[in-house]
Amino acid sequence: MINFKNITLAGSGVLGYQIAFQSAFHGYNVTVYDISDKVLEKAKGKFEGLKAAYKRDLKATEEQLQATYENLNYQSNLAEAVKDADLMIEAIPENPKIKIEFYEKLAKVAPEKTVFATNSSTLLPSQFAAHTGRPSKFLALHFANEIWKHNTAEVMGHSQTDPEVFQAIVDIDKTWMKGTGAPLGPVAILDIIGITTMYNINKNIAEQTQDPLMNNILEYLQDNFIKKNKLGVSTGEGFYSYPNPNYQKADFLK
Repeated sequence: MINFKNITLAGSGVLGYQIAFQSAFHGYNVTVYDISDKVLEKAKGKFEGLKAAYKRDLKATEEQLQATYENLNYQSNLAEAVKDADLMIEAIPENPKIKIEFYEKLAKVAPEKTVFATNSSTLLPSQFAAHTGRPSKFLALHFANEIWKHNTAEVMGHSQTDPEVFQAIVDIDKTWMKGTGAPLGPVAILDIIGITTMYNINKNIAEQTQDPLMNNILEYLQDNFIKKNKLGVSTGEGFYSYPNPNYQKADFLK
């Protein structure tokens, strides 16, 4: 099971410093990496500016903010920055050449365990996968601006992304519930409707469209749910376990 505890944030620009501060605020050990100590000093100044926003919008306490600062570390040496990283989030300029050069350097120094994620909003992860040295542990993870207000992200894998890595990064229901205010997310609703119903709907679509992607979905549902009798609420297990599924717990969205 993949567990993210230590996060390295590469790049302290517009979104980078926000992601770093938000991650530290939620209890992760965060190392902020950038090209020089001078740039990192500027990042520290921007973190001071975020304090007021967190107090205003999240009602953050001084104790919470002090703990956030204690979770932040700074490093201008790439090898040192990622030596303990479980997850490395890249938020450097939207320039393919710069990103490729960065990933080729990163691949040489990052531990085998480290998952790589690009915060790119306009470029595909497949453009860089071959340069990461670990395409199966690479995907896109793009956060919304003013992340402390929205606390959501877009996740995109590529053809070689390990499904276990993808699932470790994404959590559909939390994002949906936070983003829309809905009491249930799509996955919880599927458990209530029933996995068999979802399978039959997708089977009908596959027959009508001849879309090979639908066959992949059907195979996944068969192997991981139907054959294991994990049909949702009716059998006591689907995407969640019943009774008392995680999405009903008070701290699910924290």
